[in-house]
Amino acid sequence: MLQSSASHIAGQIAARLPGLPSLLRRVARWHAGVWSVGATAVVIDEFGRVLLAEHVFRERSWALPSGWVHTAEDPAEAVVREVQEETGLAVDAVAVVACERHGHLPRNARRGGLTVAYLCRPDRERSRPFAPSAEITAVQWMEPARAIPLLTDFEGEAVTSALERLRYEDAPPLDGYGSSASVELTAR
Repeated sequence: MLQSSASHIAGQIAARLPGLPSLLRRVARWHAGVWSVGATAVVIDEFGRVLLAEHVFRERSWALPSGWVHTAEDPAEAVVREVQEETGLAVDAVAVVACERHGHLPRNARRGGLTVAYLCRPDRERSRPFAPSAEITAVQWMEPARAIPLLTDFEGEAVTSALERLRYEDAPPLDGYGSSASVELTAR
């Protein structure tokens, strides 16, 4: 009863002040803060090299290809799109290898986000040649040991995690796992 009375009163106020619902939505959005989602690609080729892009607008010029996820876009689709847009390379997103929360400084507490890093494999048949843009001036395949020092801590960790995943993916199955061997359990 109290709930319906409050709703009725709110409806009457909104009817008298047509701009109020819009204002309340804006206040609610401001109070909730703004979160953005980024997608980063750790593209590793068949030789174990990592793809880096030379970014114009970044603090460090060399970085992993990345960008913002559009509204209602799946982050895996965003990373595929961003790599294609920035480098011309078509990729398949294989797995999430790292995740980072960012932008939570006291002065910026209402704005923040999440960056998801994906291990990606190149698909050269669907790729197009790289063309420099206002955002990306060059791309280069680098050995991980040479690439990681050029990257942010998060990107370096993402590369390391992706390489570990590939190492385990290519390893033969352990005894009793991934084979027909069975393991007998006994109670103590």
